[in-house]
Amino acid sequence: SVSGNPLTGTVMIIDLDENVEIAPKVINEEGYFEFDLIKDRKYQVYIFGNSFLTIKKEIELVSDTTFNILTENFNRSNKPIVFESLKFSSNSYKLKKSIKPKLDYLVRFLELYPQFDLVVEGHTDSDGDPNYNMQLSQQRAEIIADYIMGAGSFDEDRVTAQGFCDSRPVVPNDTKDNKEKNRRVEFKLILN
Repeated sequence: SVSGNPLTGTVMIIDLDENVEIAPKVINEEGYFEFDLIKDRKYQVYIFGNSFLTIKKEIELVSDTTFNILTENFNRSNKPIVFESLKFSSNSYKLKKSIKPKLDYLVRFLELYPQFDLVVEGHTDSDGDPNYNMQLSQQRAEIIADYIMGAGSFDEDRVTAQGFCDSRPVVPNDTKDNKEKNRRVEFKLILN
């Protein structure tokens, strides 16, 4: 979308109904790719490249489907891409069981794509002592980074953890729901 040039990279598709990964394909020089899929199924499309990353697009295949994807050039913006955000209970850094499949996906992603590093950022709401919240935000980031490193087989310096306390809220800390949104860990992918 910045250069007007076709995307180049790799496309991976997951059949969400069968939970099966379909063999990835390389995008051709004109920016096109094509898969033969089964009608009336849901799919998750992942597109990866050296200078961009579009994380995912979900489609429901009801007939022949064509779609366009625009992405910002990764190197041009020089900003990390927020990949996912996981929420925590108040005053807690305990991993919920529902989080683990997402973390396992991140492990597989880092193993498949060694050109990316991962930054795990912990955040809190504004309630409580700022020093305690800084420690809590760091613990949230570290427990997830430790899980990813323990489950993966890649260099330790590819995953870093950093706590930010309540210094980067996504919404104002003025309601219970908003505070819950701010108690989170974000993942940022950095092109190495």
